[in-house]
Amino acid sequence: MAEFVEKSLEELLPVFEQLKLVQLFSPEEVCDFIKNCRDYEYKLCKQTKVAKDFLAYAAYLEEILDLIVERRKELKFLHRYDQIDRPLKHKCAHLYRICAARFKIFSRPSLKKKIFIRQKMEYHNKEIAFLHNAKMRKLCSQAYTRLLQIYAHLPENHVRAARFEFFDNNSAENARTLILMGLRKFPQFIPLWVTHFKIELRYVARLLERREFLIKTNDRSSHIHSINNEEIKKSFDPINTGDDEFLKLSLAKVVFEMAVKTIRERGQKAGLIRQFIQIAEDCGEFTKELVLSMREYMSIYGLELEEEIDQMEVPNEELFEIDTKRMGIDEIKKEENIVKVERKSVLDGFNPDDPEIKKLLEKATLTEDYDSKPLDEVLKRSKTQEKKIRKSQNSQTAGESWFGLPASEMDEEKRRDLELIQMRNILDPKQHYKKTDRNVLPKYFQIGQIVESSADFYSARLNKKQRKNTLAEELMNDHEIIAKNKKQYAKIIQKREATKGVGPSIHFEQQNGQQQNYLMEEKVEGYCPNNERSKIPCSAAGHCSPSQDCLNGICCPKRDNNYLEACGGQIAIERCDSGTCSNGLVCTASQYCCQCKVGRSTGYCNMGACPPGYQCQNGYCCPSCPDNTMTFGVCTAGDSTNYNLQYTNGQRQLGCPIGYKCLTGDICCKQ
Repeated sequence: MAEFVEKSLEELLPVFEQLKLVQLFSPEEVCDFIKNCRDYEYKLCKQTKVAKDFLAYAAYLEEILDLIVERRKELKFLHRYDQIDRPLKHKCAHLYRICAARFKIFSRPSLKKKIFIRQKMEYHNKEIAFLHNAKMRKLCSQAYTRLLQIYAHLPENHVRAARFEFFDNNSAENARTLILMGLRKFPQFIPLWVTHFKIELRYVARLLERREFLIKTNDRSSHIHSINNEEIKKSFDPINTGDDEFLKLSLAKVVFEMAVKTIRERGQKAGLIRQFIQIAEDCGEFTKELVLSMREYMSIYGLELEEEIDQMEVPNEELFEIDTKRMGIDEIKKEENIVKVERKSVLDGFNPDDPEIKKLLEKATLTEDYDSKPLDEVLKRSKTQEKKIRKSQNSQTAGESWFGLPASEMDEEKRRDLELIQMRNILDPKQHYKKTDRNVLPKYFQIGQIVESSADFYSARLNKKQRKNTLAEELMNDHEIIAKNKKQYAKIIQKREATKGVGPSIHFEQQNGQQQNYLMEEKVEGYCPNNERSKIPCSAAGHCSPSQDCLNGICCPKRDNNYLEACGGQIAIERCDSGTCSNGLVCTASQYCCQCKVGRSTGYCNMGACPPGYQCQNGYCCPSCPDNTMTFGVCTAGDSTNYNLQYTNGQRQLGCPIGYKCLTGDICCKQ
């Protein structure tokens, strides 16, 4: 914590030195200033940071800045502003920015959190107020941008930011950008339109003032003939703008037209135009034509009369007072019976030829012939009837949620293309596609036309020769896909021929009145558990693939039940993944603990001696092939059968493959 505090104080070290050097502060005051800054810095480095610590430090620096300004006036010292005042202002602005960025909210406000949000936005307001008073316009513009990133749901923030950019920062482009962003979100917010209109008029007024100033300076510096001067003045008259559309207030007229079209309520529209007229009159003589056109618009649409009526204050008693002095009640009744009120049409005030109005009237219930309709049509339909109507409508289209997608007519070409779309995973296995949500072809679909992008002219575009009418034709003419499919087909055929005949076929014979089934011999080398066959001999685990085990001298697929026949056709006691076994057992190539690596043992060795056909290995008499040749599987059935695999009394019996002989220890060796 201390290193961060000292680092912050070292950044202000030139300020302390200059204050002491120019004698704006006494040495004691400088020491107190440093001490107070250190205390505030320690508060900011706490583990739990609080907003009031940042605000207190910033307020203290503001007081120091005010004191420096007073001392400058007393001493009449107006130098070294960049070395004293500017760093302190930037430090204060930095504190406000950190406070506003750390203590903020991201969610849209609700009515319950309104007070809480106002407190959070207060930090941004304090930052903006300080930057505005310190005339740090660039940082103030950035602060308004950060404010709109979080609190853009408040339309008044857009108005504040736009007014600052135009009137304080002198940036009409930034002001227009902020106003247009606000109008996209809040088109019915009247202050945004008023500010936009005012900015456009004030901008034209600035241009005219600058033009007039340039004319005056030109008259003073030049010695042209008086006649020529008069012609120049005529051409640069601020009222006669000539052919310049911008100086003719074209943008202001566009803003006026868009505002009148957007605001819906007539009362608000009249008040808005009244504000526009007031702003235009305050700008000067160059807005006379615009004011006349706006007044003419109000008189044409009767908005001026409505505004005057709204401003009139009539007592409620006068509204309901009936003058019965000159006319009796009976006469009033007779008069009421005589007067016939004209029947109003539904289309009063609307254009009946408008296609949108016609579309709405087709769904309308209260039409002109509503009174003449029979009672059955007027009464509300039941839920069942409405369900039937919706079902009949939905059968023709996919519904409103799918924008009325029609049920297209199915033919052979469309069927083939839809099947290809469903099998798109096969066409490009490297590309991931979402799994189809149905097994049948869709009923509702449409066929569109592909519009090539000009950016993909050389990279991802099909020429006219490659572009076909259907997807199937394009795939049949795509040489890359054809070559890929041929390669895949060749792999499938090769794999099928390699595993051809692996599944044993069953041969039935009748013997002694009982049915016995034998598994016919096929041209394979050895047998694995689970009735699987293998042609690959092995003596170590490295001779087989990672998905296989070296089991009894044969490479067999890895299965959970391989331990049942791992020890010469017998059950293995345990696995030896670490390479060692307990109880004097040996770790076989299949990672199982057995007495012998291959075959069955006859027991322990007798002083290193074993029966004929056996060798003493690891203290057990284990079988081995003559001349130490490699064994190939085990034989639990001996040579009593010509079949390599048979079942007797429900137990699996194994024989040796062709070309091998079953020797002692139930091992298969070459003949």
